Formats: sequence, structure tokens, C-alpha cells
Amino acid sequence: MLNENPSAVELDPWLVVIGSASDGSLAMWRLADEKLPVDEQLTVALFSTEQRANDYAEKCCEAPHRVFQVDRTRFLSLMVDCFRQGIRYATLNPGDSSAQSLFVLRDVLSAAKRELSKS
Repeated sequence: MLNENPSAVELDPWLVVIGSASDGSLAMWRLADEKLPVDEQLTVALFSTEQRANDYAEKCCEAPHRVFQVDRTRFLSLMVDCFRQGIRYATLNPGDSSAQSLFVLRDVLSAAKRELSKS
């Protein structure tokens, strides 16, 4: 399910960083969508609660990890970095075979830009 509503901008998601704070990477989740090229199937994993983030990390992350929240500015900066690295989607509360929502990062970033230009 693609969520065309870029409401991810309004979230205060929990994130999972795998590895150390200085060289870690955000946890990802892979879409099972054969219509997308393999390099577009990775999504940034976002979580609505600290518990969901910890559960995902315990189940899916082999390396040391940490769970945290960042302010909106830092969150958007991280999403820009992901987009620049070729990640095109973010998922909310991913699980074994599905996620609660799928956000198009370009839409999220466009909505954030519009919101910031109003300020």
C-alpha cells in the first residue's frame, strides 16, 4: 500500500541505528514488490513507539543497535541523506511481511519544504 499522503512529516518516529553512533546506519526494511527494481526495494524503517522499534531491532538486527528519536529538523536531514543514497521509501512499523504505512520520501520531503516555506 503506497500512502500518497506525506503525513510522515507530522510523525515523531523512533529510529533504529545499527552499528556505532559515528558510523552506524539506519535500519531498513525490504519491500516484496517484484514491480520495483531490487535497488528500489529498500525502505527506511520508522516506528511509532519505542517498543516497536526495540522489537524490530531485536528480531532483525544482528549488529549492535540503538533506538532513538530525533527532532523534526534532524529527522528530515536523515531522510534527505537516505534519498541521496537512493532510498525512495520509508515504512512505518514494518514487520515480517507488511508495514502499517509506506511513504514516498520525495513526497515527504516536498511536504516538509512547503511547510518550512510557510514559516
